[in-house]
Amino acid sequence: MSTYRVFFVFISLIISLLSCSTTDDATIKIRDLRENSDFKPTILSVAHRGYCQSGVPENGAMAYHYAARNGFQYGETDIQWTKDDIPVCCHLQYFFDFRTGDSIFTERYTLARLKQFNYFGRSISTLEEVMDTCKANGLGLYLDRFDYFEGVRKERIYNLIDRFGKENVAYLFDTFNEKGIRQVLEYDPNATIALVYFSKLHPKLFNFAHSVSTNNNKIILDIDITQNPLDSVIHYMPQLKDNEKFGIFTVNSKNDFRNYMPYVESITSDKVSEIMLLTK
Repeated sequence: MSTYRVFFVFISLIISLLSCSTTDDATIKIRDLRENSDFKPTILSVAHRGYCQSGVPENGAMAYHYAARNGFQYGETDIQWTKDDIPVCCHLQYFFDFRTGDSIFTERYTLARLKQFNYFGRSISTLEEVMDTCKANGLGLYLDRFDYFEGVRKERIYNLIDRFGKENVAYLFDTFNEKGIRQVLEYDPNATIALVYFSKLHPKLFNFAHSVSTNNNKIILDIDITQNPLDSVIHYMPQLKDNEKFGIFTVNSKNDFRNYMPYVESITSDKVSEIMLLTK
């Protein structure tokens, strides 16, 4: 292996370990979070790519075991596909092999071959493996990068959801993917649809949300905290229908937890969540 590749793999490993969450000191109490507020929403605490610890890769099955142990209600995972049409969990369409530093694009390899690569020190997890871990630990799933699927991919993804329990799933879409959203609503008219929005709030987002909103489903406008300060969220709340709520990502500050909680349905975080206490 070249000196460059050795250096690259070493740096990648260090960055991964530093980015893993460490256990928060858990000093947030209900009275702190709810001080001067009578608002009591159903808060869903979502573990961003699971709960990463040293030796436990993001989007790996064990990350969701630790998410449940640390008080999260849902885990968020990203769906990619293998060459033989097996859904796997990986944030991007590729990852870096920790042995070689090579870019491994999931769709170029069968699952059997993909499992041989070094994914953050382990092998990549299938969506089925992640679902099995979540089900065993009572954790719901936010399925990110959901799309319109055809053929064997459609059959496999919805069969997995049937086995997992559709009532325990929320579907995260790039905001204006109407074709994919309609397919989900045909499968489950009561589905929770999250519209992931990275920009500042805009009337076009609400117009689209209204267009895919029914009397049965729930719409979460999942917005980027770096683009949407609290005053903007409050300003736009009157634009929401009864079955439409805000979600916020990615929140890792205690003050932000406190400030946004009265106004959002879900909070996605890399940190240990004390929000679970609110529903007890």
